Amino acid sequence: MTDEERYAALDELGAKRDAALIEATRQSTLKEINEQNAKAQADAQAAAELAAMKAVATAAREAKTVDYGDPKAARQFDAMYAVIKVDPDNAGKTPTEMVQAAHNAVPALRGIAKAPAKPAEPARRATREVPTTLAGLPNAGQPIVQDELVAQFNALGGDTRKQERFMAGLTANQVDKLVRWADS
Repeated sequence: MTDEERYAALDELGAKRDAALIEATRQSTLKEINEQNAKAQADAQAAAELAAMKAVATAAREAKTVDYGDPKAARQFDAMYAVIKVDPDNAGKTPTEMVQAAHNAVPALRGIAKAPAKPAEPARRATREVPTTLAGLPNAGQPIVQDELVAQFNALGGDTRKQERFMAGLTANQVDKLVRWADS
């Protein structure tokens, strides 16, 4: 092997060594980044769980249902939360939903009955805007429909002789019309 061949082989080995070192460094860096991201995600999850637990504990204390200052109540909550958290059906739930589910189970474990639910109010019909009408006003009276025949009869006044002579000159239909008008 000549010196040039030997230097070329050494250069090739050096390049392979450098590539392997770079790849190892890249793998190590990616592993660290993934571990940091997983830790950050776990920390965020824990912070969300803690915030939800504090909110539920405060609400329970104010409602005087469960005092999580009691170690037994706290252990019961922790046990229920652990069961809910590992259940695959709850994988899509938020920490707040899982904490609330665990809290809802604790009163049952402690024998505390929930307040009876209020009966649902019957559905009300939707009110609608109704335009103002004349329906509530009293009638103004019967409409007066007068034609010429009735007007002539009324013009005679109360004189019965004139009225009789007037009616004598009318046809039977006209007399019936006057009688119907007088009856209304």
